[in-house]
Amino acid sequence: MDKNNQEIKLKGPLKKIGIGALSCVALFDVGMVTTAIIDGQNRKKGAELGLVLEGAHLKEGNHNFVITDQFYSYLKYESIDDQKLVMDSFKTAYDNLNYLNSKKIRFTLCTQNKEVSEKFDLPLVSSYSKYDVPLYVCDGDIDNDSKTAGITKVQTEYMTCATKETSIIFKKSALLAVYKYWGMTKEQIYSVSNAYAYTICAHETMHAMGFAHRSSNSILYPYVPSPYKDFTDYDKELLINYNKKFYNAVPEYVKDQAQTQNSYNYTTNSDEMCR
Repeated sequence: MDKNNQEIKLKGPLKKIGIGALSCVALFDVGMVTTAIIDGQNRKKGAELGLVLEGAHLKEGNHNFVITDQFYSYLKYESIDDQKLVMDSFKTAYDNLNYLNSKKIRFTLCTQNKEVSEKFDLPLVSSYSKYDVPLYVCDGDIDNDSKTAGITKVQTEYMTCATKETSIIFKKSALLAVYKYWGMTKEQIYSVSNAYAYTICAHETMHAMGFAHRSSNSILYPYVPSPYKDFTDYDKELLINYNKKFYNAVPEYVKDQAQTQNSYNYTTNSDEMCR
């Protein structure tokens, strides 16, 4: 009787372990299948948007674009006007990207350098994750190409389709370049609308989001234009579709426009009914 009882006692735990192991395997398989399905869906969405790597996009949430110590070391000995123009251009680029995207994806220009934080009024961060983007500067050719003004380096993990370990390298001379025309005042020259830095920052950040180069009617055109290039209607449509496909969200300005249009239509219809 004791022997039988011992056997019964042993079988109970073994049975539980077996069920637990099977459950783990089942959960693992379900997770793999689910991830593969999401991965496939993202690749399809990415192909429709013409991304560099099908499906590779920024993870939902806030992404810090970090002015590194290395970045500032290449600018700190330039004139304060040049330094400020670069920082103001970058700030404006990220402000505009936040405006053109939904609240599901945010961009924050920040730094780990206390001097830079105080000097240019940037948020100070102690560290950043693999989903954030460190910014660097090159004082010569980038990848042995004298014409390259900036380059975005992206590494992805196969089964996620969310970009990781992304960084951007800017060419110093390109960041400091401005559009000059005869008769312009110093104040006019040193405005964001005349800075190459704005266009290059916006262009490279769009690459960080996953976008490939586009034709000349886009800020993603592979050559820095003259004069200044801003986000075009084509770019805005790209960002609207990007947000819809990956975050199931719509930029706030699109909602505002739709609401204004509905309000206008309601007023117009009311007037017609009064007549």
